[in-house]
Amino acid sequence: MHEAMTDLAFIMANRVWNEVETEEGVTKGRLFFAIGGVNDVNPFSGKAVKNEVYVYTSGENKSNDKPLLTAEDIRVHGHIEPTEGNVYSSDGSKVDLDLAAYGAVYMDFNGSMALFSSAWERNLDKLATEKKLKGVFVMGGVLAEAAPLTMPSIPGVLNRFSSATMNQLYHPARTASFFDLLARHPEVPVFTVTNNAVGDLLTMNSSKEKTMEGVWAFMDSNGLMGDFLRLVAKAHYESRYSPPRKAYDFYTSLALCRLLTAQAKGDKATVAALTATRTEEGGKGPEGGAGAGGAAAPPAGPVPAEDRYLFYSGTYGMSLVSSSPNWKDALCNYVVKIDTDVVPTDPPFIRTKKETFLAEIAIMHKLESLPSIKVRDLRFDSDNDTRRLSLAGLPY
Repeated sequence: MHEAMTDLAFIMANRVWNEVETEEGVTKGRLFFAIGGVNDVNPFSGKAVKNEVYVYTSGENKSNDKPLLTAEDIRVHGHIEPTEGNVYSSDGSKVDLDLAAYGAVYMDFNGSMALFSSAWERNLDKLATEKKLKGVFVMGGVLAEAAPLTMPSIPGVLNRFSSATMNQLYHPARTASFFDLLARHPEVPVFTVTNNAVGDLLTMNSSKEKTMEGVWAFMDSNGLMGDFLRLVAKAHYESRYSPPRKAYDFYTSLALCRLLTAQAKGDKATVAALTATRTEEGGKGPEGGAGAGGAAAPPAGPVPAEDRYLFYSGTYGMSLVSSSPNWKDALCNYVVKIDTDVVPTDPPFIRTKKETFLAEIAIMHKLESLPSIKVRDLRFDSDNDTRRLSLAGLPY
């Protein structure tokens, strides 16, 4: 299964990458594929585990008449060895990727941090020390000052804290090590997109059946036009597992691209609105990085990012984003937003949900402190008619 998942991911990444069109005169660059580690935590019961290979290689699901990928695809494109630490070019050849050769590196945290081995830690620490790590974009975490949208534990289905978002929960220890590295380098801008920020694309027909209309509208208005990408979306959202109809990782990619575009065009106002140093002194970001360059004052009105603190646990996989720098205050802010009042009229599922919240809160209160890093928490706007996404207060 490990080999099948690796080959599947490699081929899908290449096909999506290859169908992306660039503007005239713009070089697309190169795609590299790195083999990470194995997840340390699977919070789902055996009955609820999602089989990704089935979703994209089986013709039995209702989303497509034939599978997206077949054994022939894997035979033609080649098999890559899923050894942790290996890096491959898009043609499947193994390469030695020298990150030190790059003058600027941006990183997203859109999946499992099982990849964060000691070798990656050394490389990223070196990049940060040399002021080459220009920004990190994290998908995950929940707001402490809002009611949680993520589910707590569900007996027989899911075992996690409500503040343990999946990207951070897959490997809590390596996630904590990654955040520890960022704590050692407060000059590196860190941006967060909490689960609270991600909109729901769910649409239904008159028979209360889920449709793809919301997904298609979002993809059309946000330039996600690739034929293969649309097939992937249909297979994913209409699979037997019925995942949430949310485009989580697009939010971080939008913010990253918006920042890079603003920097390339010398748009100092947008750069200033997005970035701020994570040190207490305020002022510019790292030299040549996100917050540098004589930043102009951000515009008045809605802002695309605000200073927050991300509290994390290498044991429970929690990621709580708060306006308070104090763990106990952040926890109190979170707890008061959760409905734990069990009443006789509660249906069994709601009663169980409230009881698991109470058990979760009891454990969290026993934690005297948690480490934290200062972050810029991103805000978004979505057009009600077209579903086009933008950073709050900034033009498309």
